[in-house]
Amino acid sequence: MLDFGIFEIKTEVFLLILAVLTLALQLVLCFKAKSLALRLLPAILFAVATVVFFTLVFLTDGWDSLGFLLLALCSAMLLAVCGIGFAIWAIVKKRKTHP
Repeated sequence: MLDFGIFEIKTEVFLLILAVLTLALQLVLCFKAKSLALRLLPAILFAVATVVFFTLVFLTDGWDSLGFLLLALCSAMLLAVCGIGFAIWAIVKKRKTHP
């Protein structure tokens, strides 16, 4: 699809790397952070980005709306990855308390 600058990374590989890094960050926050607000921070940021980009789809005309739609889909994917991180954390936490 697209290449990203000097590195010549394909879009799919870039999104996969971003998803893996997001999952790793979410798992570290879930397992190490005591505060619920800190655990929810990436999910809140991606949710806000998704809503903003999706709103901009309807506020812009032409090709810009397609670009914002792609950004909304990417941020929604990263929000889903945060949800997967929370699910992994909940399963591990439940298995530790109930062997």
